[in-house]
Amino acid sequence: MEDRRRNRKKLSQADQAFLNRVRELYNRYTGSKRKLRVTGMKELLGLRDGYLARRIFAQFDGDGKGVVEEADFLKTVIALILSDDSRKLDFIFSLHDANGDGSISRPELGKMITASLRQNQITVSPEERKRIAAALFKAADRNRDRRISGSEFKALLRRFPEVRSDMVGSISTWFGEDDHGKRKRSRFQFRAIFRFLFYLMPHFVLKYAWLFIYLALNAYLFLAAQQRYAAAGANIYLQIARGAGACLDLNGALILIPMMRTMLSRIRNTPFASLLPLDQSIEIHRFIGEIMFLFALVHTGAHIMNYSTLAVPIEQSLLHTAAGLTGVILLGIFVLMWIFARKKLRRGGRFEFFYYTHLLYLAWLVVFLVHAPSYWMWALVPLVGWGIELLYKQFFRRNASFVTQAAALPYGVTALALHRPDNFTFNPGDYLFLRIPSISRFEWHPFTISSGPERSGEVTVHVRGLGDWTKALHKTFSRVRSRAARPGAGQTAKRGRKKSSGSGADPQFPLIPRRTLPRELQLPVVFVGPYGTPSARALRSRCVVLVGAGIGVTPFASILQSIAYRAQKREKLPFEKAYFVWLNRGQRSFEWFSQLLDYIEKLGLGRVLESHIYMTDARINAVTGLAKIGMELDQKRTRKDLTTGLRARTNFGRPDWDALFSEISKTHGVRSVNVFFCGPEQLGRSVKRAATRFGFRFRKENF
Repeated sequence: MEDRRRNRKKLSQADQAFLNRVRELYNRYTGSKRKLRVTGMKELLGLRDGYLARRIFAQFDGDGKGVVEEADFLKTVIALILSDDSRKLDFIFSLHDANGDGSISRPELGKMITASLRQNQITVSPEERKRIAAALFKAADRNRDRRISGSEFKALLRRFPEVRSDMVGSISTWFGEDDHGKRKRSRFQFRAIFRFLFYLMPHFVLKYAWLFIYLALNAYLFLAAQQRYAAAGANIYLQIARGAGACLDLNGALILIPMMRTMLSRIRNTPFASLLPLDQSIEIHRFIGEIMFLFALVHTGAHIMNYSTLAVPIEQSLLHTAAGLTGVILLGIFVLMWIFARKKLRRGGRFEFFYYTHLLYLAWLVVFLVHAPSYWMWALVPLVGWGIELLYKQFFRRNASFVTQAAALPYGVTALALHRPDNFTFNPGDYLFLRIPSISRFEWHPFTISSGPERSGEVTVHVRGLGDWTKALHKTFSRVRSRAARPGAGQTAKRGRKKSSGSGADPQFPLIPRRTLPRELQLPVVFVGPYGTPSARALRSRCVVLVGAGIGVTPFASILQSIAYRAQKREKLPFEKAYFVWLNRGQRSFEWFSQLLDYIEKLGLGRVLESHIYMTDARINAVTGLAKIGMELDQKRTRKDLTTGLRARTNFGRPDWDALFSEISKTHGVRSVNVFFCGPEQLGRSVKRAATRFGFRFRKENF
């Protein structure tokens, strides 16, 4: 009782709030009996491995009864949180000392390493696992008594301060306490404001100037139409309907412009590119679509209210007049397009619904021309440009091709190599639209080109299996077995491929594991493009940071291949330094481009290209830290990372963007750094915030 009172006195208000959260966790995982068992501890800490759960549970279960009461649980947690680093290291040491004899034996260390690798879902061979344990034991056992004492354990961790910090800090995060990011962010607040004002403000002013012009034009059209009908004696409902209708005329014309991909790709190569929001073309299209839907609801609702003031029934005005009937059809089309354009449906494996309902825009345009005769004056120029775009795509950008090589890669990714027509030219980072008639006769899907423009004979794409179409593609090629790279049958064999013979030939840098395709799987395909993206500017930057998450690395694979080609040709590279940051959740995802990255590392481009690899599902904590140290020790000897097989070290967890960008800022300044990102939106927002704090330009892939 006296100990509990003493602990309460030491607890701050924040500590007490934390303790309440711990109590809630205990109650959540103990069930109605309010007694924590090993299975509950495993779930509470989010552990995958049972051995780790048993070792941690043993530290709480002091009497060995197999259950932990709430009072004992809270007491142990409080003691851990209030203790200094040395006491926390003693706790971590006891986790590894399974038999409690005050030292860690080689078998105990081996069991913990095996469990740690399972916890982080890292697969290594038994030989490699023994190598990790041997390297770790040799580094720790300084007196060579075949035991690791507590002092030797702490001495080893002092050599790896970052891992030590993560191991000690993980004890708090087990129970939901982590204010590390909050403390760190405040240090950069003043510098962030300074850099934003002096380096990024001009770009924001230009961006929001276009938004201001757009909003002002809509407001002017709405008020002009409203006042015109007010002067004619119309009621307020008709005034609002006409104002919204005028805005629909404008937006119905503007929404076509962001989809003129060929025109926008050409503008990217002109001096006007910096004055226009080309990188946000897709976002602008979506934004205008949302505004149009809002105006359509206002327009329809105001007309219905106006009809309610007339002597005739509302349904007669709606369904028995040309304006009413076409308006109902337009709103019905709009509702379908709006519903199936929602992100959860579009990216939740139902892309086909979005694709087919969006084809209704053709019917919408025709009906809108009937519904609003004045629309043609607004839409004439965009419609002509849009028509030219369609004709150009049909006759000049449409390429009939076939699959030359394919590979079904981990996590549902399919790598395709397509025969490249002689007239197909593109820039690193560009994308194309692909149609495979044997899978779907009508569907077109956008994919970033993963090969460099210097690659001869073929163009490659990497397709993530998310919807029905992409999953069917992966299933088609998943039965093709790996064989040695050699000329394929049929068309592939006839055309052949040039072999790289030094710097004088076009090098075929490895992008996909070679698969010899039987004739029936050399599918005919059609693709249109290429179309430009923000990444096209990457090779024109003085310092470039390429951040790819998961399959979002694809545009940067093209850029990296182009860099490797130029380096092999001994051409002068257009930038001072490139930083490549690749994040993946699991180990096998790195297989997507491991061959390419391995090839680039062998070229020795460390002076101009620096790689940072992160496995985000892996964590360094109290029970996995030693395994990470062992892997780093092994890498120093073999010069190969056990996770990826590359020379670049694989970091566990997410990047510390402030630390990474701080180092880049010190080396290259601020104005010269451009950050290019492709990946999930939530991660993109984090990278953008960090880039903005350091005054870096941020560009995100959208298509």
